[in-house]
Amino acid sequence: MREEAIISSLQKKWKVLNLLSLAFLSLAFAVIFITCLHQLYQYSFVWILPAWLISFFLMMVALHSWRIQQKDVIVYLNRHIPELEESSGLLLKPVASLNLLEQMQVNKLKDNIEYTATAHPVNRKLKTAAIVLLLSVITSMLIYLLLKPSLFQPPENNVNKIIAPAPQQALPAIASFTVKIKPPAYTNIQLKTQHDLNIIAAEGSVISWQLQTDKPVQHISLKFSDTTTLQLHPVNGEHTIWAGEKIIRQQGFYQVELDSSLSDLYKLEMIKDQPPVITVQSPQASTVIDFGEPQRVTVALTALDDYGINDVSIMATVASGSGEAVKFSGHAIKFENSFSAHNKNYTLKKTIELPSLGMKPGDELYLYITATDNNNQQTQTDTYIISIADTAELMSFDGVINGVNLKPEYFRSQRQIIIETEQLLKDKPILTQDVFNNKSNDLGIDQKLLRLRYGKFLGEEFEANIGEHDEGHDEHKESTGNNANFGNAEAIIDQFAHKHDIAEDATFFDAETKKQLKAVLTEMWHAELQLRTFKPAEALPFEYKALRLLKDLQQQNRVYVAKTNIKTPPLKSETRLTGELDKILSPSSQHNAQQKDLHITDAQKALSILEHLKTSNAVNNDELASLLSASLLMQQQAAAAPGKYLAALQSYQSVLNQVQQQQNISLKDINAAQHGLQLMLAQPSPKPSPDAMLNGNSLSQQYFLNLNKNRP
Repeated sequence: MREEAIISSLQKKWKVLNLLSLAFLSLAFAVIFITCLHQLYQYSFVWILPAWLISFFLMMVALHSWRIQQKDVIVYLNRHIPELEESSGLLLKPVASLNLLEQMQVNKLKDNIEYTATAHPVNRKLKTAAIVLLLSVITSMLIYLLLKPSLFQPPENNVNKIIAPAPQQALPAIASFTVKIKPPAYTNIQLKTQHDLNIIAAEGSVISWQLQTDKPVQHISLKFSDTTTLQLHPVNGEHTIWAGEKIIRQQGFYQVELDSSLSDLYKLEMIKDQPPVITVQSPQASTVIDFGEPQRVTVALTALDDYGINDVSIMATVASGSGEAVKFSGHAIKFENSFSAHNKNYTLKKTIELPSLGMKPGDELYLYITATDNNNQQTQTDTYIISIADTAELMSFDGVINGVNLKPEYFRSQRQIIIETEQLLKDKPILTQDVFNNKSNDLGIDQKLLRLRYGKFLGEEFEANIGEHDEGHDEHKESTGNNANFGNAEAIIDQFAHKHDIAEDATFFDAETKKQLKAVLTEMWHAELQLRTFKPAEALPFEYKALRLLKDLQQQNRVYVAKTNIKTPPLKSETRLTGELDKILSPSSQHNAQQKDLHITDAQKALSILEHLKTSNAVNNDELASLLSASLLMQQQAAAAPGKYLAALQSYQSVLNQVQQQQNISLKDINAAQHGLQLMLAQPSPKPSPDAMLNGNSLSQQYFLNLNKNRP
């Protein structure tokens, strides 16, 4: 029906107008917001579009006025158009469902349907949104024109801030330029062509320049920061195309000189080739292979390089014998991996069988890993020591023969357990199984008793089945039937808890000795386990390791340091007691005091002068001389690190030119120059000063502070 189409069109029209008003409001907010960000943080006005879309989406989600339904249209028509007699809802009902009275009313509404054209409920809202948008645009223009960005910016004293280099300004006569960078062969990088005079290249790269001018010129040269000059030669007869090349071996900056004109400064940054990096996962710095363990060592590592690895190898040296009879033999061990691909990352693993190198018990292996990159740079790791425990030396009685005996005699009983274990293994074929098991169990009991004796040095207590009684534990045997303690949780806990002092603190050994004693007890535990389970052959490695650790403990207390005597010069009897003092000279020393880090003073003066230039353009001759002196220092820094100081140097030179020509100085150039000077200022070294805490009571104060710190 025509009437339904009119109502549907009104619904769509009003919805579109509502969305348009929301778009105006969101655009007004985005314009104001981005303008403020531009003045505060130099945001680009391009951000207005994403800010508008985001704010428009949020308004659509938050506001529901634009979601107009047909019933909303009917309600508005009934309220604001009297000619429809509040019956416009009948126009949406099916004709078959209308009664006679409703059909007569619908026929009457058809004649008055044209009055709906006068309904404009959204026009006022749309006009308000358009006025708000216009006011926001005017306000943004006032903010942009009247308020300077410098009023909102804090002083740029952050030395870590990166200042972008100024846009390149080629000389007027240069129409185009091309730079070709040919990296050295070791980098495996292809030829690169760029249209940027700022160059970042690998060390040893060949740089080719080709410049085209819009008119013939007499000569073109490149002036580098190391005082060298590269004369470009003309390629064509018209002298409009010039070319030249140079091998870059140090970084800095350069300028293009065309006849008598100089261009801006351009960065010449060199990337140095880094040596390979080797990360060793195994073995440890010192490894001891005990009796019964596999005589092999696994070398696992990762080799990294910035351009490529050429070779990785293991250099091993075997030391055999002792004293003056020691012999050394060298071996170069290669990995199975192929390095022909020259990859940047290799994960390598190699298992070395020690007998294949001619090693036997008592020998030591010294190895280190070397890696070579494509530029023949070599990296070497630390030396790793792998030794095979000598059981014959462990079983020797050298420590018993000499007169030094700093340990109790039962420290050597571990050797007797090993001898009896080996004898038991030899007698196994002639022994019955029961006898063999009983002897193995007896050895386990002996190992247990020895372990408990060593545990005494760590503060451990005896076990009940040794046959000894500890009278100090009678408090744990009190009767638990005391009704007075019924319900007392602490009394119940006291029956089972052990509240004595910590066992390890009841000894006088240092931390390293305690650590090694714990390792001895651990090996004895394992040996006892194998002996109690009738496996003496598997107990031998643990017994030998426990004996080796005990020998190490024994030798630690046998270190002898020779006493050194003071030798005084002999006295001359002929000059003694004569009172002659003419040969005695007062000590004197001469020091040349010189002021260090003079560039710090010049940079500080230049910083204060630049801060003064923000409000006044006038400088005197002394201030100008300080600015020129700081300019030379910044040129040296830019030559050493162009990527860090070149942008600041360009801004600094621009400030100098504006000062000398008495022109208005750009605030942006001053901030960039100050940033470069701040980077030059090193952190001053601390000067010696008296400690405020050093007084007569400092020791006692520190004592009580430590007491309070350690309290729970």
